Amino acid sequence: MSTKEPTRNGESIIRQSQLERSIEIFTLMGVKPSLREILRLSQLLTEFQYNWNLDNYGLIKFEKHFNQTTDSDLLTDVPHIS
Repeated sequence: MSTKEPTRNGESIIRQSQLERSIEIFTLMGVKPSLREILRLSQLLTEFQYNWNLDNYGLIKFEKHFNQTTDSDLLTDVPHIS
C-alpha cells in the first residue's frame, strides 16, 4: 500500500470525487468494469482536473477500449489545452 501523501492542494478530495465519478460513468455506459478499470478511469479524471487536456493519450485509449467516439466539432467548443 502506498503511503505517499497527495502533493497537490485538495488532491485527496479530488481523488475521492473522481473515484465516485468513474463508477457513475461506467454505470451510465452500461459497463461492468474491473476494479483496475475503475481505478484507472479515476486517475485519468483526476489528472484532467489539473490540466484540462482532452488530448491525453490515456483518455483516447479509454475511449477506444470501450468503443466510444467523440464529436470533434464539440471538442473545439470546450475549453481545453491543445
